[in-house]
Amino acid sequence: MPVSDDGPGIAAEHLPHLFERFYRVNQARTGEANVERGGSGLGLSIAHWIATAHGGDIHIESTPGRGTTVEVWLPLVGGTVEEHPFTAQSTPQSP
Repeated sequence: MPVSDDGPGIAAEHLPHLFERFYRVNQARTGEANVERGGSGLGLSIAHWIATAHGGDIHIESTPGRGTTVEVWLPLVGGTVEEHPFTAQSTPQSP
């Protein structure tokens, strides 16, 4: 099930970079003084790495001024081939 909000959204030019290590949409939050408040830019990168390491994926859609939707997909362990919802390709399940 996707998780959505009705917040400020994310501009389209940022979406391809969201899973890059240390990438932050708000560059004003960089610097040591802001790490505690703004993070280090690793959270989505780590989440994406974990999902893909288990044969899954994370998908983010966002519209500025309307909000963001995030969906995490993980394959069923011990199941059969399942349709990957983000790419419409069949993905083998983990043993």
